[in-house]
Amino acid sequence: MTTLIAAGAASAAPWASAQPKDKENRPRLQRLLPGAKQRLIREKDDPPLLWAWSMNAVLNERNGVSNDIYAGREKSPRLYEESRDVLREWWGVHNREDALKAIDNLNNMRMGQANFEKNWVPLLDKSEAEVRSLLDDELWVCGRMVLDNREFLRVHGVKGWDLTRAQGVISFAWLADWITLPEARELALTAAQRAQQEFNGWSSLGLSYLLGFAAWKPEVQAIRERQSSVQNLVHSPDSVWSRRPWRTPLAGLAGRADFEVA
Repeated sequence: MTTLIAAGAASAAPWASAQPKDKENRPRLQRLLPGAKQRLIREKDDPPLLWAWSMNAVLNERNGVSNDIYAGREKSPRLYEESRDVLREWWGVHNREDALKAIDNLNNMRMGQANFEKNWVPLLDKSEAEVRSLLDDELWVCGRMVLDNREFLRVHGVKGWDLTRAQGVISFAWLADWITLPEARELALTAAQRAQQEFNGWSSLGLSYLLGFAAWKPEVQAIRERQSSVQNLVHSPDSVWSRRPWRTPLAGLAGRADFEVA
């Protein structure tokens, strides 16, 4: 069985964007067999949703899943169990409420803030010599990234790191039957719209993702592998980022989903 990669957090944040509704008035979730198969969702079916899914292209390609089918694979009972395992191991997500909390945290760009403030912020106002004196040869690669992008970091922080990861968590939550497809669509397009507002193109989103990854996992080999992936996505004419223009309209939400968390 393929081991999926999901850059995550040790535990979900202690807050949620949704509160339990009155039991008699809240909508009931559609009850299907666990991981019941549903038709594949391709770009021709829902261009905005597939654009949002493209934000996760770095991990999609590392995991060997499709950028042209929402969630990368056909929903199935096997993926139901696998997705729950990924969410539990990488994100501390054990149920629907945990999933909504984690997604809310990512969509509001809070998750990567702690590593950013711990690892990057103290370096932003230091000279190159000062930064070099603080870091060994391995970490100097990260220090160089900070110095080369200090103005970008001051403006954007690592917001793209969170918004990108949101797409992966949303898809896993859908595959795991923690959220419905309409809910997944609304949450995915929320992250996508915020990315379009914050960044001016795929390259700046990719840079923010890389900087966030480096703050989370400051290991040279892992950083270079992801740099290579981002560069290919930005510059290859055949990449999914080249095929889906940055300013693709993302309007047309299919109505606000009513969240049920208890």
